[in-house]
Amino acid sequence: MAGGDLSSRRRSKRLKEASQSEASRMIKLKREWRVLLDRRMADIEAHKKDEEVRHKALVELIKARLVGASPPPPCDPPSLLPVVPPPSAGPSGAKKVVKQRVPQDRIDHMILNLRDPYNDGYPLEKLRRRDQSFRESYAESRAIQEKLFEYRQAIIKQFRQNGYAEDYAEVDAADANAEGYVEVEVEDDAEEN
Repeated sequence: MAGGDLSSRRRSKRLKEASQSEASRMIKLKREWRVLLDRRMADIEAHKKDEEVRHKALVELIKARLVGASPPPPCDPPSLLPVVPPPSAGPSGAKKVVKQRVPQDRIDHMILNLRDPYNDGYPLEKLRRRDQSFRESYAESRAIQEKLFEYRQAIIKQFRQNGYAEDYAEVDAADANAEGYVEVEVEDDAEEN
């Protein structure tokens, strides 16, 4: 990689950070992280259902062989069935952005256990030899780790600048009145999606 490429990446990263407020950036990171987690959970549920269907078909085949009857007709392979994503919770009303102070022990834990996903990788040579499903699963895990790493970096950066850190979150309007929350105004870029 040429030296100019790295400096332009750093410059563009600084410009990107400067254009977004802390609150909108943290909310965006949390949204992206949740989307990745939801997608992963949907994949796990689909795989679990696939395994259950295969298990039931195998049990029926074994029962048919034990009885001596002809085996039941094979069912449609689950892989050909369309994967239906889990239903979303739907609009649950107005959302408010609130902030809450991050406890000192949580910040200390983040600082001591901050692991860079870019350096903590599976060796590329071994990854090339693995099957496609493993590589896809690894890519999903890595994307989740990257979002979590960016979020933790934002908390640590805020702590080092201010001596404390505030976490921003979207909550329902009814929950926003809960103890410990302070309502915050956020720029429009965090409210996209």
